[in-house]
Amino acid sequence: MIPESFQEMRQDKLDRPARRHTGALCMMPADVAAFSDALRAAFPAIRFVSRDYWKHFVDQKRFEADCREFERRWKLNLPRDHVRRHMRDPTGEALHYWGSLADPAETRFLAWIEPRRWQPVWRPADQFGKRFIENTPRLWFDFYRSEFIVRPFGHRYETEPRPSHTRQNITLQGHAFEIRWNPSEPEAEAFAKKVYNILRKLTACEFKVFEPESRRAFDPGTWRMLTGCLAGRHALAWSLKRRHNYFGCGWRNLLKSAEYRFRPGDVMTKAEVRRWRADRDALFEETLRLQKEAVEHFRDLPRGNYEFQYDGDRLVSARLFKPKGTGPAAPTDSGSRVALELRVRRRHGRAEWGNRSSNRPHS
Repeated sequence: MIPESFQEMRQDKLDRPARRHTGALCMMPADVAAFSDALRAAFPAIRFVSRDYWKHFVDQKRFEADCREFERRWKLNLPRDHVRRHMRDPTGEALHYWGSLADPAETRFLAWIEPRRWQPVWRPADQFGKRFIENTPRLWFDFYRSEFIVRPFGHRYETEPRPSHTRQNITLQGHAFEIRWNPSEPEAEAFAKKVYNILRKLTACEFKVFEPESRRAFDPGTWRMLTGCLAGRHALAWSLKRRHNYFGCGWRNLLKSAEYRFRPGDVMTKAEVRRWRADRDALFEETLRLQKEAVEHFRDLPRGNYEFQYDGDRLVSARLFKPKGTGPAAPTDSGSRVALELRVRRRHGRAEWGNRSSNRPHS
């Protein structure tokens, strides 16, 4: 006879979701189109809908008018409430389906298998006027298409931008991909593993890794990053078109195809890597010290939320916000909720908190 405690432990293991995932999925539109075609071939009943599927039932003109009214009342410091979406009743209406995950009119999707004769059951509207489906299909996953980022400005594009000069850094920024299932549901497990296997056949997981500021590789080797990043075949070819086309995968470093051939000076020496690591450690210790000092500055003020702002990895300012309900905001000052702002300055090579500004006098 199995002990009761063991049965509970086994049931807990069965109820805990399993998953296949990668930290970032970098795909060009052609890669996404190929992935969509492969999914439709494997699952004829698969459907692609917007992640925010409810937005197709919203009265958009009324919503925009309410947003303008909210902004007007906010500037005048008048009472205001949440801006609601004012969805029409979607009961009996068909959802808006997309023909492909590569459709340029949308960037984030849900892909699911609808059971036969399935009809959505809609929940009541929430405080923002949104209505969600109660009986969403069990076999599904979330897909977020990649985007291009032009650095150092951070401008984002859905289509490939044209570089303004030869050294301009263009990053194909991927987003996390994850598909989960309950181990006690064999059908869901089979669906998830098949989707992931299709994805793996269309992608690669081996890259050259570059330090983002110098844009030089840490070593000449190839890094295998199965759970860190996957890149489609067209994306790999795109990274080889220019020296400064890279993949972004949610962590600080930049990636290129493993097929990239290094040029003279592309790879750091061992001494340069050691110096880079020492600088990173020193920056980390400096950031911790500044954060602790900022909290001490905030200690004697009314408790509210605070945030730190960074330029890259370097801490540049800290803000303490007023607690809710401690007085009205200024009518036209968008930063009027800030009770105290500190900015970092450097004196004799040491970072410290310098200029401080607030909307009330300090002793």
